Amino acid sequence: MSELILSPSAPATLIERAPTVDEFMALRAAVGWQNPERAVLADVLAASRYAVCLAQAGQVIGCGRVIGDGFMFYIQDVVVLPAFQHHGYGQLIMGAIMAYIRGAMPPAGFVGLMAARGTTEFYTRFGFVARPSEQFGPGMCLVSPL
Repeated sequence: MSELILSPSAPATLIERAPTVDEFMALRAAVGWQNPERAVLADVLAASRYAVCLAQAGQVIGCGRVIGDGFMFYIQDVVVLPAFQHHGYGQLIMGAIMAYIRGAMPPAGFVGLMAARGTTEFYTRFGFVARPSEQFGPGMCLVSPL
């Protein structure tokens, strides 16, 4: 049996679905993100309002998700395997996510995200800006476990 060889320059296919828990864990681990328990990830993926996978030769090489309540949306877990980064695959994922949001977000809705270090320029291509504290107040998060 020959080993499947994927190429960063080969075409990939967008699939509107959440990754499986195994696919999600592999993507997260590949970029150095920690994985919680499988049951937690299964719940997280099931709670997505929208998800898209990017696959090449049947293997998921990237994904992205949208979570929220229908008025407030957050883009989560936009991730591409390191060997496939900087080849336009993240733009394909974000393009699908933004198309979904344009169709789903009501007037005066909100879209946010927490960008990984070094990705700010990537997200500005899609219209995102640093949160203006004079308009919204400071963005905050809980960094210590409860």
